[in-house]
Amino acid sequence: MAEIDTMYQITGGWSMFASSHEEMAAHFKNEFNADPPVFYVRSAESVEVSSSKSRAFEVGSWRGGEGDSTDMYGGRYSAHWVKTDSGWKIRSEIYVTTYSDQ
Repeated sequence: MAEIDTMYQITGGWSMFASSHEEMAAHFKNEFNADPPVFYVRSAESVEVSSSKSRAFEVGSWRGGEGDSTDMYGGRYSAHWVKTDSGWKIRSEIYVTTYSDQ
């Protein structure tokens, strides 16, 4: 599992925004404790590391659903990674929903 940087920000597929690790943790806690629980799967397609080897840019697709369902919604995402003293961490993410069965 990827670690989140202390300066983390995310814009989610339904225009949800979180500007800290704590906000994202609270959001996920609510979603994963829902009935039925939600799931998300992220599939990286490419990762480009900067020439300084201190940052990376990841692009891919994502999908999500509820309970035992198959894909109910999904789309594209990008992630900004930073290399820290304790390893690579996600600094920011953007998710765009491009399809939905809802």
